[in-house]
Amino acid sequence: MQDMTPPPHPADFLNDILMPATGRSDGEIAHLLGVSPETFYKLLTREKPITRQTAELLGRFFQTGVDFWLQMQAEFDRYMAMQIAIERELVSLPSAETWMAEDRLPEADVALERVPFDERMECIAHIRC
Repeated sequence: MQDMTPPPHPADFLNDILMPATGRSDGEIAHLLGVSPETFYKLLTREKPITRQTAELLGRFFQTGVDFWLQMQAEFDRYMAMQIAIERELVSLPSAETWMAEDRLPEADVALERVPFDERMECIAHIRC
């Protein structure tokens, strides 16, 4: 099974690791990067994603390179897109109540009903062994 731990968001990496290491305030770093404090705040709070331009500024300032930031943002975005797709799939599945109310069974259960009871029990016993 695939690990479902989200990859780090660039803002978390900035907040938790890089910013404390500089000993500077958010406003000071924004000034050194050449961006407004508001823009930098939006980066730190995940309101604004890392763009190529932002990655270039951060890469130069923290000496990490551009690809470091772009890859981190892309991995986080991919993870979030996957989570949204999974949620949509789960939301689109009918609930157990719907299946019962419509007197429907999933295909696997319908196929299983066609198998004689003794054969089903034999199959279950074999799986447990």
